[in-house]
Amino acid sequence: LRWAIEEANANSGEDYIMFDSSLSGTIVLNSPLPQITEAVTIDGSTAGGPITIDGSTYNVANCFTITVWWGTTTIKSLKLVGFTEYGVIVTQGLDEVYLESLDISGCGYGGVAIIRYSWGTLSFSVRIQYCNIHENGGVGIAVRASGVYIYGCEIYMNQGAGVYITVDGANNGVTDVNIVGNQIHHNYAEGVLIKGNVFDSHIGSVDEINTIEYNSFGGVTLVSDSTAGPTSNYIVNNHVKFNGFQDIAIVGEGTKFNKVNFNYVTSDENTMKTIGITLKDGADENTIHSNIISNHYYEGIAIIGPETNNNVVTYNKIGAFNEYGNPTGNRLDGNGAGILVGNAAFPDIHYPFPVYGSPLQGPSGTKLENNWVLQNRGAGIILIKATNFVADGNTVEDNELWGFYWVGSTGTADNNNVIENDLDGFRIEPYYGESASPDPPGTNDDMLSSSNSVSGNVIRNNGEYGFRFLDNPSWLFPENLLKYNQFGDNGIGWISYYWLGYGRVFDESGNPAIKKTVKLFKNDGDFIADYIWDTWDNDGRYGSTGFIYNDISTWEKIISGEIDNNGIIHHYNPYRFKLDGEERNEIYAWNGIYPDPPNESGGAIESPLRSRVYRYQYVQLSLAEQPPSPSFKPTPVGGKLYSSNKLAILAPYIVLVGLASMIAVTVKRRRR
Repeated sequence: LRWAIEEANANSGEDYIMFDSSLSGTIVLNSPLPQITEAVTIDGSTAGGPITIDGSTYNVANCFTITVWWGTTTIKSLKLVGFTEYGVIVTQGLDEVYLESLDISGCGYGGVAIIRYSWGTLSFSVRIQYCNIHENGGVGIAVRASGVYIYGCEIYMNQGAGVYITVDGANNGVTDVNIVGNQIHHNYAEGVLIKGNVFDSHIGSVDEINTIEYNSFGGVTLVSDSTAGPTSNYIVNNHVKFNGFQDIAIVGEGTKFNKVNFNYVTSDENTMKTIGITLKDGADENTIHSNIISNHYYEGIAIIGPETNNNVVTYNKIGAFNEYGNPTGNRLDGNGAGILVGNAAFPDIHYPFPVYGSPLQGPSGTKLENNWVLQNRGAGIILIKATNFVADGNTVEDNELWGFYWVGSTGTADNNNVIENDLDGFRIEPYYGESASPDPPGTNDDMLSSSNSVSGNVIRNNGEYGFRFLDNPSWLFPENLLKYNQFGDNGIGWISYYWLGYGRVFDESGNPAIKKTVKLFKNDGDFIADYIWDTWDNDGRYGSTGFIYNDISTWEKIISGEIDNNGIIHHYNPYRFKLDGEERNEIYAWNGIYPDPPNESGGAIESPLRSRVYRYQYVQLSLAEQPPSPSFKPTPVGGKLYSSNKLAILAPYIVLVGLASMIAVTVKRRRR
């Protein structure tokens, strides 16, 4: 073989090296074969049996090194094992190289490397087809040149990525790499890793799929290096499934304009804690379109972190779907949640309520359009510190928690079908900063949710409310929500507004009083307590069973008002309070104004800072003596479920009833 290659190199024409039909077995190399510098075909299929070329005995670096300038070079039907670097390395040339029906294993750096070095020229086509490339010490195939086509190969159990594509040896960009119709599985890093300035390349095609599965670090990953990111690449019509961490990842600044279309992306939530498709760390302006994404432990799609902006998610089926896009009817086939657009992911944030953690800002300008988010095991769409998002035309259906879980985010939600979710259609609340502790309140830089358009939505058959606002100003008049959206019956009603609160009890000397019971009653005349506070601390703070002052998840969620399934508005403020069965009346204007009017006792804290929203508002009432009937009667702010400045002031005043003589009560609440 060595002599035949030398003869071919001496001949300027295209030569053919074949093996006698009587031959089979192993060729053990004791030194490298000559570089192939002239066009030649080396064909092992003519031998009488398999031909193996083994470099392990004498630590030979590479089996075939190809540096052909003119003509077509083909190496086919051989088994290459045990080389310290690569089975085949192609470094320069101007024409075509075919690597066909090779079995390459046990090589230290990888199976095949196609590299354009700074001193070389590689402007031709390399086609790797029908090869088995497996169990190598590095990558399966390293691509550092343009014009490479990988077709019909099985690439598996390599220590690195199955296919690794990056810039060439001179740090020039790489383009026109096509990976089509392959099985890429059980590699110990990514199935396909694309890093740096790689553009206009295709993973998959409309005609033939790749199956990319069971790779330890992910199925397909596009990630930037220190200078650039992959751009304008296509991940199309692949089956990407059962990979570690995530099936598809688009990561890093400069990783943009890539398209992930028509893929079937699935996992096994029982055995693998993974995400379907993730975009993070500044990847922007990418498109996720018409994919089927199912059965992940975490989110089907997660768009995470600051500067991960202007990504588009359209026409995907996310949840309990089979590979043909048909609903399975089984939530166990759904994802842990449908879509997350957030500043961080678990464990860097805590959610659901109260949502807190990373101080980072979330993505901006995300478009979620015309997706079908069905039967996921958590919320359908989660928005955490996202800004300027657009959610339009989505069907968010039969998810185990909320349709939309909208936390500290700003954007628009129009023309969505939000139906049959177990809890609320929309749950809207603040982001509580870096901690769930309210002591001191207002210092965590809470972020409120807001919007300038929520219209054209169909909201029906959700298990609790169509909209639930929790501890958050409502930015729309309820009349507008009713006017511009279509409501059907929901389990409890159409719209509700809640605040978080607790009480304080003092004795006549101003000392905390403990071992009491505080009962709260809506103002609707019902004599059955709506809330009972029978848990206290040594500072006289009271709440429901399990109440801990420094954990706002244990504060009482007190309903201020609601709109029922007939469109009737109910006001539950002012609440009546009873302490151990005795009654007492007082009036307090719960209006978000700071400082409070001079004839009221209490105060408020602006939160978030500079927002002019006073959510941590409290009242302190001294009942050591029976007071006369108050001459001051606060004027309700609209007396409705909204205020004139579109911040929900849902408790314009509060009456405290039932406080025993010689007792002082402080009721402190978080302002919505």
